[in-house]
Amino acid sequence: MKNIEIIKVIHVTETYGGGIKTYLNNLDSRPKKNFKNLFITFGEKTKNENFFSFRAYNRVLSSLLLLIILPFFIIFFKPKIIHLHCFVAGLIGRFYSLFFFKIKFFYQPHGLVMFSTSNKFLKYTFYLIEKFFSKFNSKTIACSVSECNEINKFTNADKVILIENGINPQVKIKREINKKNIKIFTVGRICYQKNPKNFLRLAQNFENKNVTFTWIGDGHYKNYKRLFKKNNIFITG
Repeated sequence: MKNIEIIKVIHVTETYGGGIKTYLNNLDSRPKKNFKNLFITFGEKTKNENFFSFRAYNRVLSSLLLLIILPFFIIFFKPKIIHLHCFVAGLIGRFYSLFFFKIKFFYQPHGLVMFSTSNKFLKYTFYLIEKFFSKFNSKTIACSVSECNEINKFTNADKVILIENGINPQVKIKREINKKNIKIFTVGRICYQKNPKNFLRLAQNFENKNVTFTWIGDGHYKNYKRLFKKNNIFITG
């Protein structure tokens, strides 16, 4: 009987919260017959033995610390794959792809950072950074069709993989619908990536009908928060 090869994977992220936390926890909870995962994250400590979490005095120092310690994890853990989640981890990890040629590097932005700001200078700066680092020895994973289309604007199509987000369902969904009072919810930050414009347009189309809309979350788009309230869209914060 042949020995099953254990594929070691290092996951790196500077963000361990919200959707990223759910994503990584789902990966960790799945049955692993021939995979061994190691998660390197900033901030929150966990009881999971395969999570290494750390935090320096601030985000900049944490990033510098990650730059220093990551090669040691690579040398001692000997991964076959390094999966980089979010912007900072993507920069640091792809830098080390210049030195560790035998390892496959994957970068997954989980929402391109260039769309997290309305400042045109910052947006273009982030675009140039993504374009430069996309030439390194790595492939980029897009979590939606729209993100895939944006990534294709600054890199070759053969360096992009589309893997849409998924979740592990925890409860059974009741199919009965009370047509007298339909409630529609969305969950996330009020920001560009979550398309608040479309949610607002949807709510306006159902005006004066027995449909209520709720945005579960908060964000820095103050103009949309004002428009939501004006159109009777409840924001939980």
